[in-house]
Amino acid sequence: MHTAVTVQAVDYPSQSAALHAIRQRVFVHGQGIDPALERDSADAGAVHVLAMAADGQWVGTGRLVIDAAGEHGRIGRMAVLPDWRGQGVGAAMLQWLEQQARQRGVSRLQLHAQLPALALYLRAGWLPCGPEFVEASLPHLPLHKRLDGAMAVGGELAAQAALACIISTTGRQLRLLAPLLDPGLLDAPLVLDSLRALAARRQPVQVQILVDDPTAIVRCGGAALALLQRRPSVFSIRQRSLDHTTSANALAVNDRGYWLQRPSAASPDGQAGLPWRPSTQRVLQAFEQDWSCAADCPELRPLRL
Repeated sequence: MHTAVTVQAVDYPSQSAALHAIRQRVFVHGQGIDPALERDSADAGAVHVLAMAADGQWVGTGRLVIDAAGEHGRIGRMAVLPDWRGQGVGAAMLQWLEQQARQRGVSRLQLHAQLPALALYLRAGWLPCGPEFVEASLPHLPLHKRLDGAMAVGGELAAQAALACIISTTGRQLRLLAPLLDPGLLDAPLVLDSLRALAARRQPVQVQILVDDPTAIVRCGGAALALLQRRPSVFSIRQRSLDHTTSANALAVNDRGYWLQRPSAASPDGQAGLPWRPSTQRVLQAFEQDWSCAADCPELRPLRL
């Protein structure tokens, strides 16, 4: 198993050979992209990152290009050597580049995600902002992320991305209001995989879930319900009292300032802070008031065979 990598900023003039070598191997040789597209005029003024393995080998690279006004940035040229994929290298570089953008006062970020790497960005809180398109002969999806406030969430994929991000960034506590366990959302592969990973952590995690109709949930069944019933030490479920509710009709909030609110559980559209701490306490208080008035759900307890 690979050891952890070190992510660091690099000076482009002195390290251009190293980062272009990675990009050549990944984009030109690995994906068949035209060599003329591997580099461009933005390289000279971009913020570049390289990921280094414990043995000193460079294994990944990426860049941040900031516009002239200093308000918007674009992350791109994200490349990880084949043997190092799936090791968290891309996620580490993405986090570093986002932090650099924040430190430089950038308020909004964009990127074009290759579809095979889409889950990496969605779990990091990047939301779709347009239709799929072809770039350099490969399918991409445009994504964006706001660093200075809440983001509008529109469409099923955006809602799945926001919820997966909230689950993945949870420290020890996650709260969900999902009236019918949100069919099509909680059981979407991106979200369900994030829930499974959260439940499988070694450190203690508490997930509180409010629902409205336990009988209907049992009748529909599904993978999300099965997971919750298998891990009662992690997931606590109560039925919301609709006479005393103060929450939106669907929400998620964790202990690290990430949240999602949707006015209607029947629609994926809403608003999310990924993170946006100024609104976190308001969302959390609404959930906790509903939780204090909620009742146990014997219908959803795991079966004892």
